[in-house]
Amino acid sequence: MILTCPACATRYLADDASIGPSGRMVRCASCGHTWHQAPPIEPAVDPDEGFDMPIDAADAAAAATAAEETAPAAEAEEGSGAGVVLGWVLLLALTAAVLSGAYVFRDRIVEAVPQTERLYALVGLSPNPTGLELLSPYFERSMKNGEPVLTVFGEVVNVSTRTVTVPPIRVSLRDAANAEVFAWTKTLDQPELVPGATASFATSIANPPLEAVDVRIEITRPDAK
Repeated sequence: MILTCPACATRYLADDASIGPSGRMVRCASCGHTWHQAPPIEPAVDPDEGFDMPIDAADAAAAATAAEETAPAAEAEEGSGAGVVLGWVLLLALTAAVLSGAYVFRDRIVEAVPQTERLYALVGLSPNPTGLELLSPYFERSMKNGEPVLTVFGEVVNVSTRTVTVPPIRVSLRDAANAEVFAWTKTLDQPELVPGATASFATSIANPPLEAVDVRIEITRPDAK
C-alpha cells in the first residue's frame, strides 16, 4: 500500500502486512512526523510508480519509540532555555537597580567617598555633595566713609531631601588672568536648612585689591545630617 505523510506529503511503499488489520503508528523518514496509519482499503498500486524511500514495520515501531523518547528531551531543552533567559533578565534588572542607586544617591556617595567625585565627572555627572545651591549671587561696588567697598549678595537653598548644616560661603577675588588675589569666608546666620528652605547672605570687604576684576562665590562642604 502507499503511505502519504500528512505533514510533508512524502509518499512511501509499505507492505500491507506491516500495517496490520487495525493500523499502526508510523513515522515519516523525511520530516519526522508520526501518525496512525489505517489498514489498507484499496489494492496495492503499480510497483513501477516512483516513491521517495521505503518504510517497514521495524521503522514504524522505531519511529513511535523515538517520538516518545525525544518529547521529554525537547521539553527539558525548552525549560533550560527559559531558565537562561530568566537569569539574564534578573541580572539586567539588578544592574539597572545598582546604577539607578548610584545616580540617585550620588551626592551622598561622593560625600562619604570623595574619590568617587572624579568618576562621576568622567561620565558627565556633577554630584552635589553639599545638597545646597546658590541662588542669583551678585556683587556691588560702593563708597563708604570715603573708602571703596565690595559687597556680595546671594541666597542658599537646600535642594536635597535631608536637613543639612549650612557651611560658610567662600568669596574669592580674581584678576584679569583669573588668578586669585584675595579670599574670605562668610558664615550664614541660619546654621541649618531643612529641605527646600533658603537663607540669604551679604558680606563686604573694604578697599578690595585694585587688580581684582572678578568675583567667585562658592559653597564649602558642610557636615551632612
